[in-house]
Parts: sequence; structure tokens; C-alpha cells
Amino acid sequence: MQTRDGMRSNPIHPLRRLSSAPVALLLLLAACGAEDGTLRVIRDGEWKDFDHQRRSELSADEETRLVLCGSDTGRNLAEDMARSACIHVVMDKALLGTGPRTLEIAGTSYVKKTETSRAYTFKPRVENSPELKAAWVQTSCFKPPDPVSLDVMQVVNGRLVLEENSATHLRGRMRLKMEGVTYGPCYGGGAEAELDFNASL
Repeated sequence: MQTRDGMRSNPIHPLRRLSSAPVALLLLLAACGAEDGTLRVIRDGEWKDFDHQRRSELSADEETRLVLCGSDTGRNLAEDMARSACIHVVMDKALLGTGPRTLEIAGTSYVKKTETSRAYTFKPRVENSPELKAAWVQTSCFKPPDPVSLDVMQVVNGRLVLEENSATHLRGRMRLKMEGVTYGPCYGGGAEAELDFNASL
């Protein structure tokens, strides 16, 4: 829903295979395809790569949602202090249609925890593609050593190129830069990504 001031506010429907529990995050993505590229997040003032166990997930109902994830180690998230990072992209299913698309990502995402799930509000800038409803970065870890960040603002800029686009399959590449604080435990400040993906329902 878009308000008078141009901000879009929507509840986030939980992904069926993406648990909100940090321990299960990468394990639940194990059946998804591995991807190429680079995903990194600022942790403790330094860039940290999340290029292990790369995964993607696609889900769709009234929205089309693409999630691209990676881990900072090659080990099991549930067995040590490995961290994961995920980029969430929400698209308008009707406007997206089918066939190749190039979507500009430009705006500010506000993501917060509610009593039952997450909710996002997105304020697009003029160059943002109308098909693009929101994008944000989430981090997770096993036994978080620091406070959980559950009410954040992120400025996002980038481009999503869909070389294949159908109701059940997305393939392409993404470039994203996020300024702000990642959502979730083991949070970081800022993120960058240059990713290829191949995701199916």
C-alpha cells in the first residue's frame, strides 16, 4: 500500500522455507541453487565477505520475493559462530509480468520486527523502477554476541537484471549498495553485492 507521501508500507509474509530462526537460516536454503559473485558487509569497521554457502530462494503470491544469501565461513552455521547475510528483494508480481527486465533499485527501506512477523516501509526515489517494492539486507548468526537490530533504516541503490523471468523462475544478476544498519542479529553497517542468481519455486 502506498501512502500520500509516497511511502509504501506492507507487512512481510513469512517465507515458507526461510525460518526467522538464525540457526536454521542456511540449512533451510540447502536445496536452493548455489550462486556466483560477491556479497560483503561491514563488521567492526572492516569489510567481511559472505561468499560461502551461497544460496537463493524465490517465492511468490501477491508479491514476488527473491532472497540471496551467503555465509562468512564454509562451516555449518549451527555448529560455530558463522554469520549469514541475505538480500531481500520484493517486487510487484503484476507489474513484473514475464520476460527480461532491468529494474533500478533506489530508495530507503525501513524494516522492523512486529509481534507476529516483520514489516517494511519503502520510500522510493524517482529513479526506482515501479516493479521494485523494496530491498534490504539482513544478517543472522548462531548465539548472537551483540544486541539484535530489529528496527532499521537502509538506503539502497543498485540494479536488478532479469535475463529470465517467469512465474516460477528468475535468473540474472544484481548489483546493490546499502548504507545503514543490517536488520537482525550480528548486525553490520553497510553492505555491497555483485551477484549472479538462478532461483526457482
